[in-house]
Amino acid sequence: MRPVEALAELLRVARKAVILTSLEARVPSRWQRRWLHYRTDVTLPHVELWNVWYRDSNNSPAGLEPIVRDLEAACRKVGRDPATLEKTSAVLVRLPGGTGRVMGDTAQKDVPPIEGSASQIAARLREYADLGLAEVQLVVDPITIESIRALAPVLAELDRG
Repeated sequence: MRPVEALAELLRVARKAVILTSLEARVPSRWQRRWLHYRTDVTLPHVELWNVWYRDSNNSPAGLEPIVRDLEAACRKVGRDPATLEKTSAVLVRLPGGTGRVMGDTAQKDVPPIEGSASQIAARLREYADLGLAEVQLVVDPITIESIRALAPVLAELDRG
């Protein structure tokens, strides 16, 4: 199946929930950059959601800000109001006992996790909301029952505003 046919099939099957990855995240070749621009030109008028992986933003709001700015420019280029596109991001959070989540890509070892006290983690997550993200998906290290319980004070801090 050619890339254009694959994209058309993806749009047919999941028109209401297609999730795009970051626009220009370290794409090596000129052809691939052109393909990414083509893909966003074709998909942005139709999708409801956009997501980026924590590695693409170096797991930081500062790294995510230019990606979101580029996405919003791409929306305007195709005549879409950027506010109508729901934006999300994965965020790596390290809790006590975490040693790193590589998940097959050894380049991810260099991505700094969010860590610290409940209030420090909550403050960092609020920075993502300040960028206009609708949600973050926490990639928790370690992914254990204890670490899930350890997130309770972070959530309580976020609920307090």
